[in-house]
Amino acid sequence: MVKLAPLPASEESAAGPRLRVLVVDDDQTVCDVVSRALRNHDYDITLAYDGMEALAALEQAEFDVILTDIRMPGEVDGIELFDRVTSKRPELTKHFVFMTGNLLDNRTMGRLERMRLRFIEKPFDIHRLASVVHEVAALPPAPAQTSAPVDDA
Repeated sequence: MVKLAPLPASEESAAGPRLRVLVVDDDQTVCDVVSRALRNHDYDITLAYDGMEALAALEQAEFDVILTDIRMPGEVDGIELFDRVTSKRPELTKHFVFMTGNLLDNRTMGRLERMRLRFIEKPFDIHRLASVVHEVAALPPAPAQTSAPVDDA
């Protein structure tokens, strides 16, 4: 079940609208720690405990950052979540931050590096995590891609 904590449109911090972060991890302890740490930095947090819950959350709301574990049980792990979301919404590519507690295989590491995707290794320093999330949230939104007819001439 997705634990949604939607931010009412009128709720803003002194600096402006609060930024929204989707935290996806099958470990409830990780979700709780990350959630508390980022709320202390004035982020609005939504938790999902697997990839399917994350997909449902992304259908219901917009997020400035998607912070996801790479390896999760079930049909949709972090990489599959990234692939499904960005195939429909490529503008969200740079808004993903991957978390991992395991050494990454060469293929996964190579893909993250080629695509210049951010990742942070567990256990992570909470201040470093907040810094990475802030950097990603501060990125200007990418324009949504629309499909235009291709001129074969």
